[in-house]
Parts: sequence; C-alpha cells; structure tokens
Amino acid sequence: MDLLKKFLYLTLITFPLGVIIRINIFKSTYIYPLDVAVFAVFLTILFISIKIKKNIFSFPNIKALYYFIGIAFFALVLNSYFLTPQTFLVSFFYLFRFIIYSSLILAFNYLDAGFSKKFIYYLSLSGFLFVVFGLAQYLFYPDLRKLYYLGWDKHLYRLFSTTLDPNFAGAIIVLELLLLFSLFQKKIIRKNLSKIIYMVGLLLTSVSLFLTYSRSSFIMLSVSGLSYLVVTKQKREIVLLIAFIVFGILFLPKSLKSEGVDLLRRASISSRAESIASALDIFKNSPVFGIGFNTYRYAQERRGMLDPENWEITHSGAGVPNSFILALVTTGLTGFIFYLNFWVRVVRKAYLGIIPGKNLYFKAAVFSSLIGVLTHALFENTLFYSFVMFWVFILLSFKDYK
Repeated sequence: MDLLKKFLYLTLITFPLGVIIRINIFKSTYIYPLDVAVFAVFLTILFISIKIKKNIFSFPNIKALYYFIGIAFFALVLNSYFLTPQTFLVSFFYLFRFIIYSSLILAFNYLDAGFSKKFIYYLSLSGFLFVVFGLAQYLFYPDLRKLYYLGWDKHLYRLFSTTLDPNFAGAIIVLELLLLFSLFQKKIIRKNLSKIIYMVGLLLTSVSLFLTYSRSSFIMLSVSGLSYLVVTKQKREIVLLIAFIVFGILFLPKSLKSEGVDLLRRASISSRAESIASALDIFKNSPVFGIGFNTYRYAQERRGMLDPENWEITHSGAGVPNSFILALVTTGLTGFIFYLNFWVRVVRKAYLGIIPGKNLYFKAAVFSSLIGVLTHALFENTLFYSFVMFWVFILLSFKDYK
C-alpha cells in the first residue's frame, strides 16, 4: 500500500507540468509525465487486486465504464481494416491511456481514510501550482503562435498554462476553484491565518480563470457554481456568484489586439458547428459501433476533411468539440449508451451522497465538478482529456464521496 501512496503523490507532482514535457512515440502521439505516474498507479492497483484476489468489476462504477471500454475496443478492431499497423497502434494507445486513467477510480478503495483526507489537500495544492504556472505564462509567454508548427492553435494574450490550451486550462481551473472553495468553507470557522491563505488562493485562481477568455469555462463556472450553492443550501449567495462572474468579465482587458480575447467572437462558434456537423455525417455511415475509438483523425483524412499538410499533427484533427458526439461517432450508439449510463450513474450517486453534516462541502464539490465537466464537454473534448480525466476519476475514488 505504501508503494501505491508514493505513486499517487507522484501524480500530483507531474500534474502541474501539463504537456510541457513530452516524449514523441508516433506522429501526434505523446507520453507525458502524468501518463507515466498514472501507469505506475495502474500497475500497482492491478498487482494489489491480484494479490488480495479482489475482483475489480465488483465496483459498480468501474463495471459500468468497462462495458464502454469493451465496446470501444470491439469497434476499433471492427474498423481496423482501414488502418495501417501504426495507426491502429496509435488508436489503441489512446484507448489504453483511457483504461489506465479509469483505474484511478479504484485507487482509494485500497487506502485508509486518513490518507484520503490528506490527499484532498495535496490535490488542491497541485491544482494551485497549475494556476501559478498559468499566471507566469500569461505574464512572460502570452503568445502561442510560435508553436503553431507543432500543431497548437494560435492563442494570443490568453492564459493557457501548461496545457497550452485556454479552454482545457479553464476547465482545470474551475475544478480547482470548486475544490479550493469547498476546503475554504470547511476551514472558515478555524484560525484567521488559514482563511487568509485560502482567500488569496481563491483570488489568484479566479483571476487566472478569467484570463483564459474561455467562454466554455465561464459557462462551466456558472453551472457548477450554481449547482454547488443549491445543494449546499446557500441560495442567497447565487446573486453574489452572478455578480462575481459579471464583474470578472467586465474587468477583463478589452484593448488587446487578438481575436481570442473578444468574448463576442463568432469564428470559433462557426468552426465548432461545422466540426459537429461533419462528425454527424461520419456517424451516419457507422451508427451501430462507430468508426473505432480514436480513429477520427484517420476517418477525416480519408474523406479529405483535414489540411493535407498538417493533418497528422494538428490537435483539432483528432477530436470533436463535444465529448458526447465524439463517443457517439467513434463507438456508435452501442458504446454511447454505455458511456452515458456511466455518467448518469456517477452523477446520481454523487447527488444522493450529499447529506447535511459530515463532508457536506466536499461532496457538493464532487457533484458540482461532475456537472461542470459534463457542461464543458458540450463545447470541448473535455471528458477524454487526460488531465481532466485524472482529476475527475480521483474525485470519484475518494471514500468520502461514497
């Protein structure tokens, strides 16, 4: 068990590093430090489960998710005829990554409650380091256009932190803000020094969120914040939440010459709509089992939907700006039903677990985080983004959540 704890701590160290450090194994396929740490956790959980003869499928949540994984693998094999050995390996690699991250749901079932409570605070600290890195990036490296040749979008004067993407950075920051606020509310009756530290942390995290200029993240904050206040019966604070979001947006710098900082920009909306329409057209040809997990890039390339010069490296080529549509297209109606069933189960369980009294604020943070991520997933490929998966699956693993 000590080894599992050490590897879990390692995930917290590697999480804030984002995609800055990476190893290229195939074109458009990379391994990040967090992947290595989570893989170590996966192997340790597997070893412990075999040693104590624990059936991992006895956990309802993981069982529901692994039905989806089974369909995803079947869909990939079924569509392997149009893949080369290398592209099949690339697609399988991402499915395997999804499997090892999903194993995090089991992590705290093998550990004592005391460690779980400490880990919550360390998780928040890791998220705050991500925020600090983001603020440093905004001050000293606000122009991502220099990395366009590597497949990144041309973001300018936006906070994108170590994910190099303001929308995903925004989602992570909202998750950190929810956890940090729940810990603040838990500590509010304690010493003044603790309150001051948390208030400074909340202020910096809030500032970093607004500097992403990510509309999907602002919507996520609105929905998850509202969910949190409703389930904790703090309905009078809803007005404060609305005022906080409105004033935060109003005070954002507006004079910067960049389309990305224009919150009324329409180009990205049109681009998302076109991408979703293209995905649904592809879905019509394979509605039952889809085109195969993570083969969307290759399906688009075959249909001439991507730029022939950079189709292998562009990050937008592998996904759809809607996680549910991507699951539908790549695993068909069969996989989509099982995937949706998993999220319905965990959200329902999180909601039913909110009982006034012990750990109210943390349980509310888990529930509102799920609601927020599912909302953000309507605009981005959030649910399959490894850093978001890490955070969400860790939350689902905590014993206090159960």
